[in-house]
Amino acid sequence: MGIKDEEDGSLKSLVIFREYDPAKEKRHSLLDKIRDFVTSFRAYFSMKGDPVGLPKILDDPLLNKKFQSSSTVAQQIVEPMHKWHTQYAPQQKHWYVAIVASDIDCQGKGYGKKVMDLLGQAADQIGIACYLECPDYNRKFYEKCGYTATKATTMSLSDPTLGDLSSPGYLMTREPKKSS
Repeated sequence: MGIKDEEDGSLKSLVIFREYDPAKEKRHSLLDKIRDFVTSFRAYFSMKGDPVGLPKILDDPLLNKKFQSSSTVAQQIVEPMHKWHTQYAPQQKHWYVAIVASDIDCQGKGYGKKVMDLLGQAADQIGIACYLECPDYNRKFYEKCGYTATKATTMSLSDPTLGDLSSPGYLMTREPKKSS
């Protein structure tokens, strides 16, 4: 879901979310991991044989090494987030808000709030809760959008280039508003 400029059609702000149903989610077994690996392997060779070719990040050995390093860091973030989501998110079907972003030139102009209000209106219409994780500095923004902090957290990660990092954050939930 996004907000576009009415004049030039450029994307100003967006929110990426997905429906998450805890009752339907399954644990990732070894078979699932093997299936994911085989799918990725096939995709890699399909791209390699395609006239467009591989994305530069996979084709250039130096960029690929940086990508692999960032993948390791990303995995350090994804695993705890998944555990938090499983433990602290609504236990019924809900929307998991993964990314909220605004064009750098549009920050502070209300586009992020607009896109979050649209998401909230859609969630209210169908009566579904929303859940997200955010860094400490974004907590007030999400509170203005109707979210409540359900748990304070600390994200810790280690990277050979960046060193050991830790960042406080919050797990936040927005319950649907009842229509009157």
